[in-house]
Amino acid sequence: MQRDNLIIAKWNYEILKNKLEKKFNQNGWFTCLKNKNGEYEKISFGSPMNFDSWLVLFKSKKVFFDSGMYEGNIRPYSQWRASTGVWHNLITDSY
Repeated sequence: MQRDNLIIAKWNYEILKNKLEKKFNQNGWFTCLKNKNGEYEKISFGSPMNFDSWLVLFKSKKVFFDSGMYEGNIRPYSQWRASTGVWHNLITDSY
């Protein structure tokens, strides 16, 4: 929805690129996987991710922005999210 020149969120290319690459483009990333009983079973790793590879995920709508603005939320936050399946498809190693 657009009304007049209302802007709800805005990102600066350099700031977003620097934050993403500082967090994910050093040694990669990891996730801990649970078994069917909800117990942690293994740790899995993904390759480093640069801004361009993240942008591909964003443009294909696999990564999305969660503003955290919903009724009943007393702690506002904002974060980028992806479904668990997206991360599972990017896993390169598990132990």
